[in-house]
Amino acid sequence: MKYFAIAICLLLAVIYHVQKTQEGQNEVIVQRSSPEPAYAEETNETEVKDETTNRADPAPPTGTPMSAKRRPVKRIRDAQPSKQAKPTEDFSPTDLNQLVEFGQCPKCNLQGADLSGLDLALVDLKEANLKGANLTGANLKDADLEGANLEGADLTETSLVQTSLKGANLSGARLVYSDLTYGDAAGANFSGADFTGTKLIDLHMDGTNLSGANLSGVDATGVTLKETIFDETTKLQGTILHDNRDFNWKSLSRRQQCEADIIAEGFIPECP
Repeated sequence: MKYFAIAICLLLAVIYHVQKTQEGQNEVIVQRSSPEPAYAEETNETEVKDETTNRADPAPPTGTPMSAKRRPVKRIRDAQPSKQAKPTEDFSPTDLNQLVEFGQCPKCNLQGADLSGLDLALVDLKEANLKGANLTGANLKDADLEGANLEGADLTETSLVQTSLKGANLSGARLVYSDLTYGDAAGANFSGADFTGTKLIDLHMDGTNLSGANLSGVDATGVTLKETIFDETTKLQGTILHDNRDFNWKSLSRRQQCEADIIAEGFIPECP
């Protein structure tokens, strides 16, 4: 009986020892594993912070961004990355940056700038200085160029559809194969401009100066020509002048009347 009691005591001691050992191991496991959740939480916070940082918009540049109505189809910097305008000593890099960032630069100086091939749709360049600028192949659809100086500018194959050129100076400008359909050029100066192959259908040209301009072969159907200035040097060989409201065909010389294709009220060509 004595030995049985001793055996029972030893068994209980072993069981107690085993339980203590297991509890010690569990504590070690918990201590080793506990930093992992903390690390995971820290990692998650970092990821959230980084993700938030990535989503944050860059700080807006100085100035007032253009409204939705005046926003271009694409920003200039995205339109032709390989054909960014090349600064010259004639124009202001600050004005160029404003045009790139905001799509508007009224009264800015871009004289002689190379803007060829760029998407300038809807931009505001009212009264801007674009004298001698290269705008070959540019998209200026719905742009505002009212009062702008485009003297001697190259607008070859440029889209000027529904563009405002009211009061603009385009004397000596090259408009070869450009498209001015549905635009407004009332009061503009086109003296000496080259319109070879240009589309002028339904363009408003009331009060414009076309002295010395070359409109040979141009389709000017529906163009409004009230008080438009022609002189002896205006070239109208094969120019289509049909349905031109308020067109004073009597202001043309007999030679010009015979060279052009005119359909107007009361017009009877007296050609040899």
